[in-house]
Amino acid sequence: MARLFQPARAISRTRRWVANVALALLVVLPLWAFAIEPSRLVVRDVEVSLSVWPARLEDLKVALISDLHMGAPFVDEAKARKVVAATNDANVDLVLLLGDYVVGEEHNPDVFPEIPERVLLTVAGHTHGGQVVLPFLGRPVVPSRYGERYAIGEVVEGARHLYVTPGIGTSVFPVRFGVPPEISVLHLHAARPVPQ
Repeated sequence: MARLFQPARAISRTRRWVANVALALLVVLPLWAFAIEPSRLVVRDVEVSLSVWPARLEDLKVALISDLHMGAPFVDEAKARKVVAATNDANVDLVLLLGDYVVGEEHNPDVFPEIPERVLLTVAGHTHGGQVVLPFLGRPVVPSRYGERYAIGEVVEGARHLYVTPGIGTSVFPVRFGVPPEISVLHLHAARPVPQ
């Protein structure tokens, strides 16, 4: 008779385990998204191969810093010092400040389709990489009329390249999930012929 009740106990243990995991996720994920990840800072090295690039500038290292939003949650004087120190530690050749420093400054990647073909590389911020990327669902919100097309990273259209950095701060809500604050360091190279 005792054997008849074992499946019920197994189901009960499984439900308890699922409930515990769900509860843990309900606590950990918001804590990560609203407290831990927005306070982080990563330096991401990115190789960018351009179809035409001067040999004397081979492996030019360019740091992209965008959307600092000084005074916003998680972006105080200490964070600014971390950004400066991390940029200096990256030993870059050039630092570009891409936006949200001067009112009216345009740094939105939505201008990319209008950029002439002769411009090989366009850099932008503004989108914050969507701030949140959910597994299997993508980015629920991207401040771009093109949706995720220009949300983050390198985009190549013809011979033109666009690189969108997720930046440092947050916009609207002080949340980041799967998109940590970032200094993007581009290593610019001439494209190499593909071996045949």
